[in-house]
Amino acid sequence: MVMQYAEYNRMDFLQKPHLPEGGICLCAVSQGQTHIIDSFHRLRIDVIEVPAHASLQMPVAAHSDLLLHDLGAGKVVVAEGCPGLEEMLAAYGYAVTVCRRPLSPQYPGDVALGCFALGGALYCNPSYIAAEVLEAYLASGFRVCKVKQGYTKCSVCIVSEAAIITADLSIKAAAESNGVEALQIEPGHISLPGYNYGFIGGCSGLLDRDLLAFTGEIATHPDAGRMMAFCEKHGVRIHSLASGPLLDIGGILPLAL
Repeated sequence: MVMQYAEYNRMDFLQKPHLPEGGICLCAVSQGQTHIIDSFHRLRIDVIEVPAHASLQMPVAAHSDLLLHDLGAGKVVVAEGCPGLEEMLAAYGYAVTVCRRPLSPQYPGDVALGCFALGGALYCNPSYIAAEVLEAYLASGFRVCKVKQGYTKCSVCIVSEAAIITADLSIKAAAESNGVEALQIEPGHISLPGYNYGFIGGCSGLLDRDLLAFTGEIATHPDAGRMMAFCEKHGVRIHSLASGPLLDIGGILPLAL
């Protein structure tokens, strides 16, 4: 869906992935999430609906955290086999690089783009990550922080450049070793149809530097109080895009202001 509400005179790309400097006007989410997408439209935020990839398992086939990686400053890497996604991003002015490594349905063949960058560090399992992503960050002076979890971005809710929420111990340890405060939560309690549960990164994303959106009601998670207090400590408010349980839709990827 391209330029549904306005022809922008000016659109600023995020300089740092996942960390908007102000209120966003564009994000990417999995296609078919009608109630979530309607919530974005009510907030006057345009949405790139990520199409399903034929090589991924159906429940996660359109997940943005598996098919799209924002490098910042208008540069993105997309999975091979997503021509529709390439066209939508190019229409907004993005420089699109296609990942040469084909995706496959079984882990770790589905996590080539499943990493995140924060505070000058790239968190990933280097054995699994796409060369296009790794090379781009190394060229920009980022250091690589190795973690065991291949679903690295899926497993992390980015609260700020200095704070994350995760249920993954290896990610928590890696973040804290780099001066990032990490709140560890109980795994589970996030819906992902077809799987036992989803991940915290798959149901969240920043809409502004101080506004964190969730795809459901955070109160449905047993660590809701701790998460709310943690976000408040870091000057971030919480916004629910829908009622009911948290739903892993592959994350909310903020793209432009």
